[in-house]
Amino acid sequence: MTGTDAAGKLPLELQILELFASIELLAIGPTDAEKFLGVSKGAISPRLKALAEAGYLTRIGAGKYTAGPKMLSLATTYMGLLARNIDEAMGVLSDRWLKAQEAFRQMATMFRSEGGEEAS
Repeated sequence: MTGTDAAGKLPLELQILELFASIELLAIGPTDAEKFLGVSKGAISPRLKALAEAGYLTRIGAGKYTAGPKMLSLATTYMGLLARNIDEAMGVLSDRWLKAQEAFRQMATMFRSEGGEEAS
């Protein structure tokens, strides 16, 4: 049940999921997907249903779908990993900043002790 887009890049199911990141709609139906993807509703509808059955989308009535539990779980996991990476990077940058400050203080002290201090 996996068709690919016109350029053969991604399966239609992934293109549908990407719509949630690329447009400002909280819910997407076959008509919305047809408009943005240029693929017939007949091709989109069964894929929306399959994505919902797999837990990636949740049907919210009137043929509209929103992000489902699996999609939200993936996003939550990714955000957690991203937050940890940011925390680690901030720690490294903080350490480097403190070392740079200390090196600057030492250079300034050496400069002053060698008589390089400007007269007031």
